[in-house]
Amino acid sequence: MTEPDNIERIVGSCSNILLSDFGFKPEQSSFHNYQSLEWENFIKESGIDDRCTGVYFPRHLSAHLNAGSEFLPVNLMHEFFGHGSYCEHSIHGKQIVNLEKRLEDEEKCLNNNYSNDKKVLHAEYLKDKEELTRIANSQIGSYEGFAIWLESYLSERTDNNALFEKKMAKEISPSYSSVFNDFKSFEKRYGAFAIVAQLGFPKYYDQSKIVAVLKNFLEKEFDSIELCILYGSKKPYSDIDIFIVSDSVKSFSNHWLDIYSLSRSEFDEKIKNFSIDALDPVFSGEVLKGDNIEQIKQRVLSMPVTEDTISYNLKKSEEQGQIAGMYHEDSKERRIALSYQRSYYENAKNLKEGKKILTLKSIESQ
Repeated sequence: MTEPDNIERIVGSCSNILLSDFGFKPEQSSFHNYQSLEWENFIKESGIDDRCTGVYFPRHLSAHLNAGSEFLPVNLMHEFFGHGSYCEHSIHGKQIVNLEKRLEDEEKCLNNNYSNDKKVLHAEYLKDKEELTRIANSQIGSYEGFAIWLESYLSERTDNNALFEKKMAKEISPSYSSVFNDFKSFEKRYGAFAIVAQLGFPKYYDQSKIVAVLKNFLEKEFDSIELCILYGSKKPYSDIDIFIVSDSVKSFSNHWLDIYSLSRSEFDEKIKNFSIDALDPVFSGEVLKGDNIEQIKQRVLSMPVTEDTISYNLKKSEEQGQIAGMYHEDSKERRIALSYQRSYYENAKNLKEGKKILTLKSIESQ
Protein backbone atom coordinates (compact mmCIF):
# COMPACT_ATOMS: atom_id res chain seq x y z
CA MET A 1 0.00 0.00 0.00
CA THR A 2 1.28 3.44 -0.90
CA GLU A 3 1.69 5.82 2.04
CA PRO A 4 -0.29 9.12 1.92
CA ASP A 5 2.86 11.24 2.18
CA ASN A 6 4.30 9.42 -0.84
CA ILE A 7 1.13 10.21 -2.81
CA GLU A 8 1.48 13.87 -1.90
CA ARG A 9 5.10 13.83 -3.11
CA ILE A 10 3.99 12.26 -6.40
CA VAL A 11 1.26 14.89 -6.82
CA GLY A 12 3.76 17.69 -6.21
CA SER A 13 6.38 16.22 -8.54
CA CYS A 14 3.92 15.53 -11.37
CA SER A 15 2.35 18.99 -11.06
CA ASN A 16 5.76 20.63 -11.35
CA ILE A 17 6.70 18.49 -14.35
CA LEU A 18 3.51 19.34 -16.23
CA LEU A 19 3.82 23.05 -15.51
CA SER A 20 7.47 23.10 -16.52
CA ASP A 21 7.11 21.02 -19.70
CA PHE A 22 3.64 22.04 -20.97
CA GLY A 23 2.41 25.02 -18.94
CA PHE A 24 -0.69 23.37 -17.46
CA LYS A 25 -1.81 20.90 -14.79
CA PRO A 26 -5.15 19.90 -13.27
CA GLU A 27 -6.54 22.93 -11.46
CA GLN A 28 -10.18 22.07 -10.77
CA SER A 29 -10.00 18.27 -10.59
CA SER A 30 -9.87 16.36 -7.32
CA PHE A 31 -8.85 12.83 -6.44
CA HIS A 32 -10.22 10.47 -3.82
CA ASN A 33 -8.53 7.35 -2.45
CA TYR A 34 -10.70 4.55 -1.06
CA GLN A 35 -9.66 1.74 1.25
CA SER A 36 -10.72 -1.80 0.26
CA LEU A 37 -14.25 -1.88 1.73
CA GLU A 38 -14.93 1.72 0.71
CA TRP A 39 -13.82 0.91 -2.83
CA GLU A 40 -16.12 -2.10 -3.02
CA ASN A 41 -19.06 0.06 -1.98
CA PHE A 42 -18.04 2.83 -4.39
CA ILE A 43 -17.89 0.61 -7.47
CA LYS A 44 -21.22 -1.01 -6.60
CA GLU A 45 -22.91 2.38 -6.20
CA SER A 46 -21.26 3.75 -9.34
CA GLY A 47 -21.98 0.68 -11.45
CA ILE A 48 -18.43 0.41 -12.77
CA ASP A 49 -16.53 -2.79 -13.54
CA ASP A 50 -15.38 -4.47 -10.31
CA ARG A 51 -12.00 -5.15 -11.94
CA CYS A 52 -11.40 -1.41 -12.19
CA THR A 53 -8.83 0.17 -9.86
CA GLY A 54 -9.42 3.78 -10.87
CA VAL A 55 -11.94 5.95 -12.70
CA TYR A 56 -12.41 9.60 -13.67
CA PHE A 57 -15.79 11.33 -13.88
CA PRO A 58 -15.73 14.34 -16.26
CA ARG A 59 -19.06 15.59 -14.90
CA HIS A 60 -17.56 16.26 -11.48
CA LEU A 61 -13.91 16.58 -12.54
CA SER A 62 -13.02 13.90 -10.03
CA ALA A 63 -10.67 10.91 -10.02
CA HIS A 64 -11.50 7.92 -7.81
CA LEU A 65 -8.80 5.41 -6.90
CA ASN A 66 -8.48 2.10 -5.09
CA ALA A 67 -5.88 2.85 -2.40
CA GLY A 68 -5.20 -0.86 -2.01
CA SER A 69 -4.01 -1.30 -5.58
CA GLU A 70 -0.30 -1.87 -6.07
CA PHE A 71 -0.61 0.48 -9.05
CA LEU A 72 -1.99 3.45 -7.08
CA PRO A 73 0.87 5.86 -8.00
CA VAL A 74 0.56 5.28 -11.76
CA ASN A 75 -3.24 5.07 -11.57
CA LEU A 76 -3.13 8.54 -10.04
CA MET A 77 -1.03 9.73 -12.99
CA HIS A 78 -3.50 8.17 -15.41
CA GLU A 79 -6.82 9.25 -13.88
CA PHE A 80 -6.06 12.54 -12.13
CA PHE A 81 -3.28 13.94 -14.30
CA GLY A 82 -4.16 12.26 -17.61
CA HIS A 83 -7.95 12.48 -17.72
CA GLY A 84 -8.02 15.53 -15.46
CA SER A 85 -5.70 17.53 -17.71
CA TYR A 86 -7.55 16.37 -20.83
CA CYS A 87 -10.97 17.36 -19.48
CA GLU A 88 -9.83 20.69 -18.06
CA HIS A 89 -7.54 21.92 -20.81
CA SER A 90 -8.07 20.20 -24.17
CA ILE A 91 -10.72 21.55 -26.54
CA HIS A 92 -12.61 18.25 -26.83
CA GLY A 93 -12.25 17.55 -23.12
CA LYS A 94 -13.88 20.89 -22.32
CA GLN A 95 -16.72 20.03 -24.69
CA ILE A 96 -17.29 16.76 -22.83
CA VAL A 97 -17.30 18.48 -19.43
CA ASN A 98 -19.68 21.23 -20.61
CA LEU A 99 -22.12 18.67 -22.00
CA GLU A 100 -21.90 16.58 -18.83
CA LYS A 101 -22.72 19.60 -16.67
CA ARG A 102 -25.57 20.60 -18.98
CA LEU A 103 -26.99 17.07 -18.73
CA GLU A 104 -26.72 17.22 -14.96
CA ASP A 105 -28.74 20.46 -14.87
CA GLU A 106 -31.33 19.00 -17.25
CA GLU A 107 -31.62 15.85 -15.12
CA LYS A 108 -32.27 17.96 -12.03
CA CYS A 109 -35.00 19.89 -13.83
CA LEU A 110 -36.63 16.70 -15.11
CA ASN A 111 -36.50 15.04 -11.69
CA ASN A 112 -37.73 18.04 -9.71
CA ASN A 113 -40.42 19.44 -12.02
CA TYR A 114 -38.54 22.75 -12.50
CA SER A 115 -39.86 23.03 -16.03
CA ASN A 116 -43.44 23.47 -17.19
CA ASP A 117 -42.65 21.90 -20.53
CA LYS A 118 -41.03 18.55 -19.76
CA LYS A 119 -41.51 17.32 -23.32
CA VAL A 120 -39.28 20.08 -24.72
CA LEU A 121 -36.74 19.66 -21.93
CA HIS A 122 -36.63 15.89 -22.41
CA ALA A 123 -36.02 16.37 -26.13
CA GLU A 124 -33.14 18.75 -25.36
CA TYR A 125 -31.76 16.25 -22.85
CA LEU A 126 -31.80 13.41 -25.39
CA LYS A 127 -30.17 15.67 -27.98
CA ASP A 128 -27.37 16.64 -25.57
CA LYS A 129 -26.91 13.02 -24.51
CA GLU A 130 -26.60 11.94 -28.13
CA GLU A 131 -24.05 14.70 -28.77
CA LEU A 132 -22.04 13.65 -25.71
CA THR A 133 -22.01 10.05 -26.91
CA ARG A 134 -20.89 11.15 -30.37
CA ILE A 135 -18.00 13.27 -29.06
CA ALA A 136 -16.95 10.68 -26.46
CA ASN A 137 -16.92 7.88 -29.02
CA SER A 138 -15.01 9.95 -31.56
CA GLN A 139 -12.43 10.98 -28.97
CA ILE A 140 -12.02 7.75 -27.00
CA GLY A 141 -8.64 7.04 -28.61
CA SER A 142 -7.36 10.50 -27.72
CA TYR A 143 -8.94 10.45 -24.26
CA GLU A 144 -7.48 7.10 -23.21
CA GLY A 145 -4.36 7.32 -25.36
CA PHE A 146 -3.31 10.61 -23.81
CA ALA A 147 -3.95 9.31 -20.27
CA ILE A 148 -1.79 6.22 -20.87
CA TRP A 149 0.90 8.25 -22.62
CA LEU A 150 1.01 10.85 -19.83
CA GLU A 151 1.06 8.06 -17.25
CA SER A 152 4.16 6.70 -19.00
CA TYR A 153 5.70 10.17 -19.37
CA LEU A 154 5.28 10.98 -15.69
CA SER A 155 6.34 7.49 -14.61
CA GLU A 156 9.67 7.90 -16.36
CA ARG A 157 10.21 11.32 -14.78
CA THR A 158 9.37 10.13 -11.24
CA ASP A 159 11.21 6.77 -11.26
CA ASN A 160 7.98 4.77 -11.46
CA ASN A 161 8.58 3.29 -14.90
CA ALA A 162 9.00 -0.30 -13.61
CA LEU A 163 5.57 -0.06 -11.96
CA PHE A 164 4.06 1.34 -15.15
CA GLU A 165 5.56 -1.48 -17.24
CA LYS A 166 4.21 -4.06 -14.79
CA LYS A 167 0.73 -2.52 -15.03
CA MET A 168 0.89 -2.48 -18.84
CA ALA A 169 1.74 -6.17 -18.89
CA LYS A 170 -0.86 -7.13 -16.29
CA GLU A 171 -3.89 -4.87 -16.75
CA ILE A 172 -3.92 -2.94 -20.04
CA SER A 173 -5.94 -4.41 -22.92
CA PRO A 174 -4.28 -5.07 -26.31
CA SER A 175 -6.39 -2.34 -27.95
CA TYR A 176 -5.20 0.32 -25.49
CA SER A 177 -1.64 -0.99 -25.76
CA SER A 178 -1.87 -0.41 -29.50
CA VAL A 179 -3.12 3.16 -28.97
CA PHE A 180 -0.28 3.77 -26.51
CA ASN A 181 2.27 2.50 -29.04
CA ASP A 182 0.88 4.92 -31.62
CA PHE A 183 1.34 7.78 -29.15
CA LYS A 184 4.91 6.72 -28.40
CA SER A 185 5.72 6.54 -32.10
CA PHE A 186 4.30 10.02 -32.63
CA GLU A 187 6.31 11.33 -29.67
CA LYS A 188 9.50 9.77 -31.01
CA ARG A 189 8.97 11.37 -34.42
CA TYR A 190 7.65 14.80 -33.44
CA GLY A 191 8.23 15.28 -29.70
CA ALA A 192 6.06 15.56 -26.58
CA PHE A 193 5.02 19.17 -27.28
CA ALA A 194 3.49 18.09 -30.60
CA ILE A 195 1.30 15.52 -28.81
CA VAL A 196 -0.37 18.08 -26.53
CA ALA A 197 -0.70 20.55 -29.43
CA GLN A 198 -2.21 17.87 -31.68
CA LEU A 199 -4.82 17.05 -29.03
CA GLY A 200 -6.04 20.63 -28.67
CA PHE A 201 -4.31 21.60 -25.44
CA PRO A 202 -3.16 25.19 -24.92
CA LYS A 203 0.29 25.76 -26.41
CA TYR A 204 2.82 27.53 -24.21
CA TYR A 205 6.16 27.89 -25.90
CA ASP A 206 9.30 29.90 -26.44
CA GLN A 207 11.53 30.19 -29.48
CA SER A 208 13.68 27.17 -28.60
CA LYS A 209 10.61 24.91 -28.32
CA ILE A 210 9.32 25.99 -31.73
CA VAL A 211 12.74 25.47 -33.32
CA ALA A 212 12.72 21.93 -31.90
CA VAL A 213 9.23 21.34 -33.36
CA LEU A 214 10.34 22.55 -36.79
CA LYS A 215 13.45 20.38 -36.73
CA ASN A 216 11.25 17.37 -35.92
CA PHE A 217 8.76 18.15 -38.67
CA LEU A 218 11.15 19.27 -41.39
CA GLU A 219 14.17 17.06 -40.59
CA LYS A 220 16.96 17.71 -43.14
CA GLU A 221 14.94 20.42 -44.90
CA PHE A 222 15.35 22.62 -41.83
CA ASP A 223 18.93 23.33 -42.93
CA SER A 224 17.65 24.84 -46.19
CA ILE A 225 15.82 27.66 -44.41
CA GLU A 226 17.18 31.14 -45.13
CA LEU A 227 14.66 32.96 -42.96
CA CYS A 228 12.24 31.59 -40.36
CA ILE A 229 9.83 33.80 -38.39
CA LEU A 230 7.27 33.10 -35.67
CA TYR A 231 4.33 35.48 -36.06
CA GLY A 232 0.55 35.68 -35.59
CA SER A 233 -1.41 36.06 -32.35
CA LYS A 234 0.61 33.44 -30.38
CA LYS A 235 -2.42 32.78 -28.17
CA PRO A 236 -2.43 29.39 -26.39
CA TYR A 237 -5.38 27.97 -28.35
CA SER A 238 -4.46 29.60 -31.68
CA ASP A 239 -2.46 28.01 -34.47
CA ILE A 240 1.30 28.47 -34.38
CA ASP A 241 2.12 30.57 -37.47
CA ILE A 242 5.54 30.14 -39.06
CA PHE A 243 6.86 32.08 -42.05
CA ILE A 244 9.74 30.48 -43.96
CA VAL A 245 11.92 31.44 -46.90
CA SER A 246 13.37 28.29 -48.46
CA ASP A 247 13.68 26.69 -51.87
CA SER A 248 12.97 23.27 -50.32
CA VAL A 249 10.36 23.64 -47.59
CA LYS A 250 6.73 23.51 -48.73
CA SER A 251 3.80 25.22 -47.05
CA PHE A 252 2.05 23.00 -44.53
CA SER A 253 -1.02 23.27 -42.31
CA ASN A 254 -2.81 21.16 -39.74
CA HIS A 255 -5.15 22.28 -36.95
CA TRP A 256 -2.34 23.70 -34.78
CA LEU A 257 0.67 24.45 -36.99
CA ASP A 258 0.65 26.65 -40.10
CA ILE A 259 3.86 26.90 -42.12
CA TYR A 260 3.76 29.49 -44.89
CA SER A 261 6.80 28.99 -47.07
CA LEU A 262 8.09 30.99 -50.04
CA SER A 263 10.99 30.32 -52.32
CA ARG A 264 13.69 32.98 -52.42
CA SER A 265 12.42 34.34 -55.74
CA GLU A 266 8.80 34.39 -54.52
CA PHE A 267 9.85 36.23 -51.38
CA ASP A 268 11.82 38.82 -53.36
CA GLU A 269 8.83 39.37 -55.64
CA LYS A 270 6.48 39.92 -52.70
CA ILE A 271 8.87 42.26 -50.91
CA LYS A 272 9.32 44.28 -54.11
CA ASN A 273 5.54 44.69 -54.34
CA PHE A 274 4.88 45.42 -50.65
CA SER A 275 2.80 42.22 -50.40
CA ILE A 276 1.22 42.24 -46.94
CA ASP A 277 1.45 38.45 -46.49
CA ALA A 278 5.26 38.76 -46.54
CA LEU A 279 5.58 42.15 -44.84
CA ASP A 280 3.45 41.18 -41.84
CA PRO A 281 5.75 38.39 -40.55
CA VAL A 282 8.87 40.40 -41.39
CA PHE A 283 7.75 43.44 -39.37
CA SER A 284 5.66 41.79 -36.63
CA GLY A 285 7.30 38.43 -35.94
CA GLU A 286 10.19 36.91 -34.00
CA VAL A 287 13.12 35.62 -36.04
CA LEU A 288 13.90 31.97 -35.33
CA LYS A 289 16.52 31.55 -38.02
CA GLY A 290 18.28 34.00 -40.36
CA ASP A 291 20.45 37.03 -39.72
CA ASN A 292 19.41 39.42 -42.50
CA ILE A 293 16.09 40.67 -41.17
CA GLU A 294 17.27 44.26 -40.59
CA GLN A 295 18.57 44.54 -44.15
CA ILE A 296 15.20 43.31 -45.44
CA LYS A 297 13.34 45.88 -43.35
CA GLN A 298 15.59 48.71 -44.54
CA ARG A 299 15.08 47.59 -48.11
CA VAL A 300 11.29 47.79 -47.72
CA LEU A 301 11.40 51.16 -46.00
CA SER A 302 13.61 52.68 -48.69
CA MET A 303 11.81 51.30 -51.76
CA PRO A 304 9.62 53.67 -53.78
CA VAL A 305 5.91 53.01 -54.32
CA THR A 306 5.06 52.57 -58.00
CA GLU A 307 1.92 52.04 -60.07
CA ASP A 308 3.04 48.43 -60.55
CA THR A 309 3.05 47.76 -56.79
CA ILE A 310 -0.43 49.25 -56.47
CA SER A 311 -1.71 47.15 -59.36
CA TYR A 312 -0.08 44.06 -57.88
CA ASN A 313 -2.01 44.42 -54.59
CA LEU A 314 -5.29 45.16 -56.35
CA LYS A 315 -4.85 42.03 -58.46
CA LYS A 316 -4.07 39.96 -55.36
CA SER A 317 -7.22 41.33 -53.70
CA GLU A 318 -9.28 40.25 -56.69
CA GLU A 319 -7.68 36.78 -56.68
CA GLN A 320 -8.47 36.30 -52.98
CA GLY A 321 -12.08 37.25 -53.63
CA GLN A 322 -12.29 34.57 -56.32
CA ILE A 323 -10.71 32.03 -53.96
CA ALA A 324 -13.24 32.91 -51.24
CA GLY A 325 -16.06 32.13 -53.66
CA MET A 326 -14.77 28.56 -54.02
CA TYR A 327 -15.50 27.71 -50.37
CA HIS A 328 -18.57 27.30 -48.20
CA GLU A 329 -19.84 30.44 -46.52
CA ASP A 330 -18.97 29.29 -42.99
CA SER A 331 -15.62 27.68 -43.84
CA LYS A 332 -12.26 28.71 -42.37
CA GLU A 333 -10.78 28.91 -45.89
CA ARG A 334 -13.41 31.42 -46.98
CA ARG A 335 -12.86 33.61 -43.91
CA ILE A 336 -9.11 33.65 -44.50
CA ALA A 337 -9.48 34.48 -48.20
CA LEU A 338 -11.93 37.31 -47.48
CA SER A 339 -9.59 38.68 -44.84
CA TYR A 340 -6.72 38.76 -47.31
CA GLN A 341 -8.97 40.23 -49.97
CA ARG A 342 -9.62 43.20 -47.71
CA SER A 343 -5.98 43.40 -46.59
CA TYR A 344 -4.63 43.54 -50.15
CA TYR A 345 -7.25 46.13 -51.11
CA GLU A 346 -6.50 48.34 -48.09
CA ASN A 347 -2.79 47.95 -48.78
CA ALA A 348 -3.25 49.11 -52.38
CA LYS A 349 -5.34 52.07 -51.24
CA ASN A 350 -2.71 53.12 -48.71
CA LEU A 351 0.13 52.69 -51.19
CA LYS A 352 -1.74 54.95 -53.60
CA GLU A 353 -1.70 57.59 -50.84
CA GLY A 354 2.02 57.05 -50.33
CA LYS A 355 1.61 55.08 -47.09
CA LYS A 356 3.44 51.81 -46.47
CA ILE A 357 1.35 49.47 -44.34
CA LEU A 358 3.78 46.97 -42.85
CA THR A 359 1.60 44.73 -40.67
CA LEU A 360 -1.89 43.23 -40.82
CA LYS A 361 -2.59 44.80 -37.44
CA SER A 362 -2.18 48.22 -39.02
CA ILE A 363 -4.85 47.35 -41.59
CA GLU A 364 -7.19 45.84 -38.98
CA SER A 365 -7.08 49.09 -37.00
CA GLN A 366 -8.28 51.14 -39.97
